[in-house]
This record gives sequence, structure tokens and C-alpha cells, in this order.
Amino acid sequence: MELINHILDLADIESNKMELQLASTSIEELCDSCLNFVKPLALQKHIQLSVQAPEELPPIQVDEDRIREAFINLLSNAVKYTPEGGKVWIEIQPHPTKQYIFFSIVDTGIGIPSDDLFQLFQPLDPDESSYSRRSANTGLGLLTVQTIVESHGGSVHAESQLGKGSRFTIKLPWKKMGE
Repeated sequence: MELINHILDLADIESNKMELQLASTSIEELCDSCLNFVKPLALQKHIQLSVQAPEELPPIQVDEDRIREAFINLLSNAVKYTPEGGKVWIEIQPHPTKQYIFFSIVDTGIGIPSDDLFQLFQPLDPDESSYSRRSANTGLGLLTVQTIVESHGGSVHAESQLGKGSRFTIKLPWKKMGE
């Protein structure tokens, strides 16, 4: 079902049928709701969830449902690939100019081989990637994340170290209502 939803989302985005429903969104509430979504799986694996953010962040203008989908996708992957007793957190860092804001989903998971990082945001051919073979990963979730973020005028970047974990950083324009 998740695979079908990703394919439908991508089809809507690529055919320009998806229109963003931009609204002023509380950053704290957005992050809390995303962490609450993955909390049951994290509890099963004794994974600690948290948010690291500056105090009193002003709202951001985004399509809350779409951005939530992107964050949950990254958080679900982080919990999935983090061994029992690990940590997963959201790190929020405003750009000094306040034009952008960075959301990083960070984990202490298994990491991703550096040879596989360049193809993370493309549909994976299991014959071409050792990582996709080991993880039974189609890659459509990350492609969906990238497409949603880019539709907001942002970008997504991945860093990882085998055995140490991964960091997926989403850079979004920090538009306020009326801009």
C-alpha cells in the first residue's frame, strides 16, 4: 500500500496535478506530530526520539500535509535502519539570514555506503545497489521526499557514515505569510 501511495504521489506531482496548500504552520507542532507518528515503532526498538531546536521559532509557510509526509518518510527510515537502543532526532537550524531553515533527520543507524549515496533519490534497481538489496528498498519514498521538498523551493541532502548513522537535511525557504 505504501508503494502504491508513493507512485500515486509522484504521478500527481509530475503531472502538475498536485497544488500546494500553503498555510502558516507551527514548526514545533509539525515536528511533534511527525515524531508521534513513528513513536510506536521507536518504542518497540527502544529508540530515543527527540527534537533539537531554538526556542520560539516563528511559523513557516508550507503545505503541512506534504511536508509532514516527507518528514515521516525520513523518520520512518531512520527508525527502521537504527538498531535497538539507538537514537533518532530532528535538528532544526535557521539560516542566519532567516531566508532558509534547515531540518535534519539524524540517526545512529547502520549508515549508507558512500558508493550508494549518489543514487539515494532515484528509484533503485535492486541489481545495481548493494544497499537496496540488503534493505529491500525501492527508493520511491526518498524520491517522493525530494519531489515534495523541491516543489516548496527547497532541497534535500544526505550524509552518512557506515556504522555511525545518517543525516538527511531538508532546506526550505522560510516564507512567512504575506510574502
